[in-house]
Amino acid sequence: MDTSFIIILSCIAIAGIMCYGAWKNCCAVEQEPKPTPKPKRARNKKGQLKADDPSTPNVNEAWVGGKAPKKRGRPKGSKNKPKK
Repeated sequence: MDTSFIIILSCIAIAGIMCYGAWKNCCAVEQEPKPTPKPKRARNKKGQLKADDPSTPNVNEAWVGGKAPKKRGRPKGSKNKPKK
């Protein structure tokens, strides 16, 4: 009687652990990706804007993080057309 009772309890415990693991993976909340910060111009100690150093082509010192933002271009339907 004691061994069958222990076997039944251990089966229930194992089944509970398995169900909890499946539920945890199934109902996990996905984290939203963090928004990327807006690009900021780098400044010196006086607060003036820094210039890019042309001797370092891989890094842009004028921007915090070393990368300049992408250029946006002209919106579609713009009346400001380039001159021919």
